[in-house]
Amino acid sequence: MDLAYPLLKIPFLLSVGYLGHLANTSPQGSPKESEEAKFVGVEQKGSRTVITVVIPIVQFVLTLSCLAESAVILAHNFPAHPLAQPVLDVLSRSASATGGRITPAFLAGWGLVATGTLIRIACYRYLGRFFTFKLAVRDQHRLITSGPLVVEGVRGSLGFCPGKAFTAVWIGVLGAMPITAVLRTGVEDKVLRDEFKTEWDVWAKNTPYKLIPGIY
Repeated sequence: MDLAYPLLKIPFLLSVGYLGHLANTSPQGSPKESEEAKFVGVEQKGSRTVITVVIPIVQFVLTLSCLAESAVILAHNFPAHPLAQPVLDVLSRSASATGGRITPAFLAGWGLVATGTLIRIACYRYLGRFFTFKLAVRDQHRLITSGPLVVEGVRGSLGFCPGKAFTAVWIGVLGAMPITAVLRTGVEDKVLRDEFKTEWDVWAKNTPYKLIPGIY
């Protein structure tokens, strides 16, 4: 066994890919055009692009990187396998100080991904069919005030947890996601306040934070 590339890391890597899939895959189908109509002209076009284009790209890169690092670990641990050297030739970078070890930073990152995904799944569960990636007021829409929404108007946006930043461009791509989450909360608030009026005002008074309790 290559101690610099422990096999124990593979379950963590594969679970990150799966958790990312859960967090970045809409639990509902796309809403009808009539249900999206109230956000037309209110939601910024860039926000829609992040949801429909950037998130799938992030998920693809996340899954690919997890699979690639898992393959490198396997190749280091089973060097006699005929595919080991080709895998290392294609995927392995120059050796780093930590190799493929399970570092505190790696565990912290895994914990953030797991926590973010759990928050997102909780929002899926409590909002049910009213949770959509595209902003919409569904037919017979109700204002959900139980679960995570009692503490904050999280809407699942807090469940976005960035992974590794490979280049400055990649950092920019990941940076667009939390910015979009912040911008979308204001749009949602405006439309839902118009839709639910007094019911919304009561909920907003009891839920002063949009994303992070005690901060924002």
